[in-house]
Amino acid sequence: MSKLMMINEVAKNYHITKRTLRYYEEIGLLTNVKKNDSNYRYYDDETLIRLEQILLLRELNFHINEIREILISKDEVVINNILSDKLTKLQDNINSLISLKNIINSIISIKNEVGIQQVNLYQILKEQIYIHKNMERVFEMSQFVGDVILVEFGMNIVECGNIIIENVKILRQDIKKEYNKEIPLIRIKDNPELKDDEYRIIIKGITVKQELLDNVPGNEKASTIINGLKDALIFNIESIAK
Repeated sequence: MSKLMMINEVAKNYHITKRTLRYYEEIGLLTNVKKNDSNYRYYDDETLIRLEQILLLRELNFHINEIREILISKDEVVINNILSDKLTKLQDNINSLISLKNIINSIISIKNEVGIQQVNLYQILKEQIYIHKNMERVFEMSQFVGDVILVEFGMNIVECGNIIIENVKILRQDIKKEYNKEIPLIRIKDNPELKDDEYRIIIKGITVKQELLDNVPGNEKASTIINGLKDALIFNIESIAK
């Protein structure tokens, strides 16, 4: 016969509250054993193993309803769907953290370049958040690793980021109509390592165009980049399009 453990001991040993243990009982995740008409709650070995499973899943940030489905459901499809959904959410969180990291790095680079007194920090922050949140991303394509098409630009072109993003979307649509080809999603980002007025286009890891726009007026920089991107996409269309 397995040894029974009182609720006080369980709460202490597993660093949880008695209230939490009672809640797990209420929703059907745990069962207790009462002996000799006592009102005390006892837990056997099987229940303690279930409790350890619950706590492990909580460590992985599964919601209690998800844990209940995983431990109680016998439907493999349901369990796989829960795990796949959790994996997707985790990847979204990772992408969000990477984006935040890139935003902070960009702001630090701009600050170091021109000095904090020479910039409107909140305007830069707004621009960086917009660029990083609206960057086009690559479709899941097994034949390629990472970004298929990448457009990078220096600090002076950041202010054109909104226009570039919108025109890239239009460009992809136009190419699809004209050539009946689906261009992979394009990632657009600033790169502090480039010169302030420089941009480059990378396709499948190879730089296909790199140009300095220091003599191009500010309001024409975006259109110059879009035209350069269009030429590069059409020239490489057979190797990148679906």
